Amino acid sequence: MAPRPALQRLADALGILPGYHDIAGAYHATPASTAERLVLAMGFDASTEDAAAESLERVQADEHIRLLAPVCVLNRTAAMPRQLLLRSRANPSATCLWTVTIRSEQKETITLRGTGLADASGMVPVSIPPELPDGYYDVEASLVEGGVERLGRQHLILSPGLCLSAAERLSQAGGWGVWANLYSVLGSRDRGAGDLGDVHTLVEWAASRGGAFVGLNPLHALSYQDGQVCPYAPISRFYRSFLYLDLDAILEVQASPEARALLSHGVGPPGPIEENPSPWIDYPRVAARKLGVLRALYDNFCASHLAGDTSRRRAYEAYVRQEGRPLQDFATFLAIHDWLVETGRLHAGPPDWRFWPAAFHDAAGEAVTSFRDANPRRVGFHSYVQFELHRQLSELQRSAREQGMSLGVYHDLALGSAPGGSDEWMAPASFARDVELGAPPDPFAAEGQRWGVPPLIPAPLAASGYRFWIELLRRNLYVAGMLRVDHVLGLFRQFWVPRDRPCAEGAYVRFPADDLLNILALESRRSGTVIVGEDLGTVPPEVRPALRRCGILSSGVLWFERYPDGSFKRACDLPGEALCTATTHDLPPWRGLLEGREVRLRHQLGLLSDAERDAQLKQRAMERWQLEARLFDEGCLPHSPPVSDEELLTGVYAFLARSPAQLVGIGLDDLGGETEPVNLPGVSSRVFANWSRPMDRPLTEVLRSEVVARVMDQLARRSARPAGR
Repeated sequence: MAPRPALQRLADALGILPGYHDIAGAYHATPASTAERLVLAMGFDASTEDAAAESLERVQADEHIRLLAPVCVLNRTAAMPRQLLLRSRANPSATCLWTVTIRSEQKETITLRGTGLADASGMVPVSIPPELPDGYYDVEASLVEGGVERLGRQHLILSPGLCLSAAERLSQAGGWGVWANLYSVLGSRDRGAGDLGDVHTLVEWAASRGGAFVGLNPLHALSYQDGQVCPYAPISRFYRSFLYLDLDAILEVQASPEARALLSHGVGPPGPIEENPSPWIDYPRVAARKLGVLRALYDNFCASHLAGDTSRRRAYEAYVRQEGRPLQDFATFLAIHDWLVETGRLHAGPPDWRFWPAAFHDAAGEAVTSFRDANPRRVGFHSYVQFELHRQLSELQRSAREQGMSLGVYHDLALGSAPGGSDEWMAPASFARDVELGAPPDPFAAEGQRWGVPPLIPAPLAASGYRFWIELLRRNLYVAGMLRVDHVLGLFRQFWVPRDRPCAEGAYVRFPADDLLNILALESRRSGTVIVGEDLGTVPPEVRPALRRCGILSSGVLWFERYPDGSFKRACDLPGEALCTATTHDLPPWRGLLEGREVRLRHQLGLLSDAERDAQLKQRAMERWQLEARLFDEGCLPHSPPVSDEELLTGVYAFLARSPAQLVGIGLDDLGGETEPVNLPGVSSRVFANWSRPMDRPLTEVLRSEVVARVMDQLARRSARPAGR
């Protein structure tokens, strides 16, 4: 970037990093062409040096003109004093008169007045009263210098700086739980994909054995058309997928014989789901049947409740009021798509506002408002579905806690949402265009990874007072006992890849990590939710200490927990402030991992040569032997290696159970003896059916197996450990 100094300064001002070190320590400088593309994605022109200089002036002018920065996030635990900073234009020795009014969320106000001098950086500090509680505030300020008054506004956020810890919730020194890919679960009333009724079964089972939590994949809203089934690329992270609703638990079903009959016969494409010859979940078919039932139930709801004054109507209307504009936009987004498809104006497919008539591109525009007013039933249906999802999830969490689970249900928050989806539609200025999030090349994915989701732009995110982040957290935290933040590195920096360029030409963009973490701490405390950060892979050295300072648990995966020489760590050296598991959704289940199942699949798909396959399988066999030796040395195996798959699985969880990890997670796929992965990272769903593999055995059969009984015996010893040890 040396030949482009103006571009370099602009890129730095916008948070584009000049380069990065890969997993091997090699440095990769950001190409000028990449910096130019990323600058454009943020809304600035850098096509020439003059254009870059002009754009930089725009960025800096806004900063220098403002009396107050648009947002200020302060941490109660930080050593720095809690102060507001007013930007002066006067001579540093000139006295300024200032007035500051701070308004709380409850509309209570305090007014501060005083005089002061600007410091060397041109700032006039104003101390915040120490008794002001943590929360969100609106600030209005006046600064009089040389007889000239300037006014400013600011969003002020006061944070406790520390998330709710697992130790504050757990009744013993170390907790355990089971985590599942819910869509893959075969329940007792199998309707083609797992649902919240199956989670109730898991909760009852785990709670009766001393479990602290049940973990789930992201439940975010998906479209289920054209292979759009990745839970980490939803159409909205604010709202959830109808696919997970337990239809039998919907009150309209319980109250109506007609609805029960409809559910038993099914609605949608004829023929039982069991006739599906594919080994994969048939999402379009399952979704069509479920939507058909839900639409009939909504008709029943409108006739039985919206037409009168019932408690269910009042609960629904209270939910809609509480959700406000985000729910209104989400429901309208889906209703417009439905209407466009039904009237032949759009081909069936995933909802994507970029392909709609131009009049509907603006979520706040006249055409959208007119549509919403003219189609209350269309919009209302999608609000009803989210209302019922919220009710069922809230009831699930309440039930888990009542059954003695320390944490209850843990949810998973994806890093981003799909292009053209509801999130982007309702806040288009917040998202970068023509770039996508991903990861640079590494041994895990030689070509790098591109995740197909557009990134948020840091500047407008901050300018809004982080409203998007706050609203997103609230909708994911308040029905959860624990929240896993996927790719938590994204709160610090994100790898942006221009859409038509290889991952190797991407670059990192800096994010306001301190602000985002402090807001997460505030919302964690308010909701009573423990936070886990997925910090696997190449992570800069400052990230994990920052997570610990904020009280966020790390993610420990046994397969990756190695010493520098590559050998597996001893149990006592596994991370303590962590949720430790054997594998992740990006690895095969334990049995498949031992067999090198993902290696064989990549070879079958033409992604590995015969020689590469053989070398990797040989390496995998050696790693298994090393792990068996470690577990035997630690007394976790009944005899010296080799051992059977079942003995090794029991030994692995005995090993994790005696680790210092605050939480241990057991994979339901591991307990069920699954071998096939649910995801091949870096491989398109057009090549491999990611996120579509169902479990081989019904849930109740898995939970009654001898393997599960042996694993539970190991975890019972963990549950018996007294608190404080």
